[in-house]
Amino acid sequence: MDVSKKAKACPACGVKKPGLTWKDTAMGLAFFFVLVGVVSLFFGSDDKEDTGSAEREWYSGGTLHQENGLAWQTASEENRLATCADIVYAMHDKGIFKSSISDNIAVVDDLKPYATELKNALDTAFEKKPNQEENKNLYTNQLVSETAVMLSTLMGWLE
Repeated sequence: MDVSKKAKACPACGVKKPGLTWKDTAMGLAFFFVLVGVVSLFFGSDDKEDTGSAEREWYSGGTLHQENGLAWQTASEENRLATCADIVYAMHDKGIFKSSISDNIAVVDDLKPYATELKNALDTAFEKKPNQEENKNLYTNQLVSETAVMLSTLMGWLE
């Protein structure tokens, strides 16, 4: 007697799922595991080592806003870029950028070229002098924020 695979039980003997064979079950399980594997490839973690914390965005963690040139010289590359991102964002947010720049900023990543250029300019402005005493005298009273505004003006970014 042929029983439909859709039947919940055989009408003659009462076997549950009479149309479902072990091959059907094995194929279903195989399909399930392949599907899980494909999903994990697309949505699983990449090959980067998991350090237990989320990867920091390029614009996060800047702490040099009110520091001097000496602090800039010893800060990490990431901290200097993030600080410049904050400064560039503040200039954009206050509407003091030229419209030719502001009109091209729609998302935070649009700020990165300007933050990078400002960081490079500050790196040059605060370049460490070979003589430690001269270096200290020159940069102790130069604040990062003030120097950043002066450089931005010189670069023609501000209204």
